[in-house]
Amino acid sequence: MTPKSPDQSLSITEAAHIGDTIETHLLMMGQEIKDYQQQLRKSLRREERLRFDLEKTAIEAAAMLAKAVDEKDEYTAGHCERLAGYAVSLGRELDVPRNRIKQLRYAALLHDVGKVGVPEAILLKPGKLTDEEWVVMKTHPGIGAELVRSIYPLKPAAEIVAQHHERWDGKGYQKGLKGDGILIEARILSVVDAYDAMTTDRPYRKALSDEQAYEELQKCSGTAWDPEVVNAFMRCFLDVH
Repeated sequence: MTPKSPDQSLSITEAAHIGDTIETHLLMMGQEIKDYQQQLRKSLRREERLRFDLEKTAIEAAAMLAKAVDEKDEYTAGHCERLAGYAVSLGRELDVPRNRIKQLRYAALLHDVGKVGVPEAILLKPGKLTDEEWVVMKTHPGIGAELVRSIYPLKPAAEIVAQHHERWDGKGYQKGLKGDGILIEARILSVVDAYDAMTTDRPYRKALSDEQAYEELQKCSGTAWDPEVVNAFMRCFLDVH
């Protein structure tokens, strides 16, 4: 083997200098990485705060809209808040994922917000609605869904609002969806909405008793409402009331 000539080898001083340079660069890279990680953490915290503020604003908007609906009809005062409580309890009973429970609550609060577009003469009519009036009344899920969809954090709740008057047998409105083609959240909302409507006074009738409402839910289980949801409702609320 031919030995290296003197000019091809590194002196101890040169080798040490190169080593120091590499070490310095590594330290600088390490510091840059730490700085980047710190900036990233700050950015994530800032984004989290913005998301929280946005969601808080959305909740406040939802509360204001729900209140506007309640105030428009004295017979439904507190209806939206009660529905939210019923719906969340029933959603948990049916193992609906937590993130969807949140949207279910929003949908319950806002399910009737589309009624802001329905004339009070129809909303508060003490007698039976005419066919023409029913056409107007049936527009409220679609109007409500569009309003909810316009609030970005609540967008996932919009379709629940749109479907809350669909029926298990496909004879509901607005799209005539049937069975499992209806979102589980909308099926839950349909049951609790019906229960609360039956057990509160309305312009056209007095409230039913809890027992009468339970009988009606069971009677129409499998036609108007999902049998699994009705059964879960009974488990949740029969003993409570």
